[in-house]
Amino acid sequence: MKTIKVILMALIGLTMLTLQGCDNSGCTDPDSLNFDPEATEDNGKCDFPNLTVNFSYSVDGQELTKGTTYTINGTAISFSDVQFYVFNPRVAKDGVMEATGETHFISFDNRSIEFEDLTAGHKHMLMFGLGVDSTTNATIQPSDSDLADGAALGPQNPSMHWGWDNGYIFLKMDGMVDTDGDNVPNAGMEFHIGKNINFNTIALEIHTDALEDEVEVTVDVDFAKAFTGIDLSKDYITHTGDFPALANTVINNMKTAFAKK
Repeated sequence: MKTIKVILMALIGLTMLTLQGCDNSGCTDPDSLNFDPEATEDNGKCDFPNLTVNFSYSVDGQELTKGTTYTINGTAISFSDVQFYVFNPRVAKDGVMEATGETHFISFDNRSIEFEDLTAGHKHMLMFGLGVDSTTNATIQPSDSDLADGAALGPQNPSMHWGWDNGYIFLKMDGMVDTDGDNVPNAGMEFHIGKNINFNTIALEIHTDALEDEVEVTVDVDFAKAFTGIDLSKDYITHTGDFPALANTVINNMKTAFAKK
C-alpha cells in the first residue's frame, strides 16, 4: 500500500508540474507595450502608452508672453490673450487614426491634450480641427446643463461663444498694435474668428515612437504666421461677421502656424 501511495503522490506532483509548465499566460495583444508572443492565454494585464501633446506659443521664434512687444510685418504688437479650440485630435499609426473624440480648449493656462491607451508604435501624424465642427456649433452652447464643470465647451472667461446664431469662437487673439508708426502699440487688437466656413483641419507630421508608458510631444504655434500678408497697422480687428475676408485669411494662415518642436 505504501508503494501505491508513493506512486500516486509522484503522479500528482508530476501532473501539477506539467500543468504549471503549460500555463503560458501573458499579454497577447500585439499592439501593447508588453506583448508576449509566447503567451497562449491573455492575463488581462496589457499596458498601453499615453501620449501628451503640449502646445507652446511663439512669435517668429520667440516665446510668446503676455504684454511683450513683438514686431510682425513691420508693426509693433503685443498679446493679452490667445486661445483656441482643438476638435477631435487624432494620431496616425500605419494609416490608422486613433482619436480622443473630444474637444479641447487651449489657452495660456491650459496647453496640453492627452491620448490615453494608444497602440504602441510609431505615430506618423497628428491631425485635429481648429475650432468646433458644424454639428457641435449648432447643438451645444456653454450653458448646457450636461456639460461638466470645467468642460472645454462650457463657459470661458473671456467668453468663447457668441450665442445660438453664431456659435463658438474658434480662435481668439487679443492685444494691442501700433497704428501710428512709433513702435509702441496704441490701439486695441481683436481677432475673434468663428463660423462654420472657417473651420479648418490641421495636419502635421510628428514622427514619435510611443514605446513607453508616458510619451510627450511639443507642438509649437507661431502666431506671427497667422498674420502673413496682413498689414496690422490697418487691419487689426475682426469679429468674423464684420470683416469676413480678414477672418478667413487669418484662419487659413493658421494651417502653417503649427509645427513639431
